Amino acid sequence: MELLDKFLGLLNEEISLYESLLMTLHKEKKSVVDSNLKQLNESSKEKENLFLKIRILEEQRCTVLERLGQKFGKPVHSLTLTELSRLLEDPYATRIRNCQSSFLSLAQSIQEINTSNQALLHHSLDLVR
Repeated sequence: MELLDKFLGLLNEEISLYESLLMTLHKEKKSVVDSNLKQLNESSKEKENLFLKIRILEEQRCTVLERLGQKFGKPVHSLTLTELSRLLEDPYATRIRNCQSSFLSLAQSIQEINTSNQALLHHSLDLVR
């Protein structure tokens, strides 16, 4: 199933970008703790670049998802990863569930480090005032 392979390839590329984003957020945290403005600026630029790449992949993924919706006779808004895994047989169903698990784990980690970084930045600003 060429279309599913393309979809899974895009999901895995997105996962890789989110992993890079997580690493960049860790670098950002270190630069805030070390008061390293140069590294903080570099981290901000890296994040912007990653967001752009993620947005491009997201658009590609949505296009492929629309085609999958047509193939399965389902509206695209109902084709969540959970629903796709229900519609598919292994090995595709398992691969979709693995991607979903990776996304959920990364989203939680990114949210946690983001919250921590915000607190650190607010604290740093309070020290400057």
